[in-house]
Amino acid sequence: MNWINIHTETLRGEEFIGAEPLERATWLNLLGWSCAQENDGIILGCKSWGNRKWQQLCGVTQEEIHLESDLYHFDGDDLVVNFYPIEQQAAVKAKRE
Repeated sequence: MNWINIHTETLRGEEFIGAEPLERATWLNLLGWSCAQENDGIILGCKSWGNRKWQQLCGVTQEEIHLESDLYHFDGDDLVVNFYPIEQQAAVKAKRE
């Protein structure tokens, strides 16, 4: 996807408002990269990535992705980006077909 559809209620939701600015910035970078990859908001097998890879691919540091946050979290070795616009990704894919 060449754009991100962020619902305004997400930006006014408890998780976003309650997050520290660093968490918000990290989430936005993770969301942007995930939308470009159309990965359903799940960065597979990334827990072992080094700091350089995080910086080059997603624009975040390894330290930032390990912050405890309601906006993103690890599920095993995968990083889940909460509030990913999965319905928009499906619409984009359907239009391509």
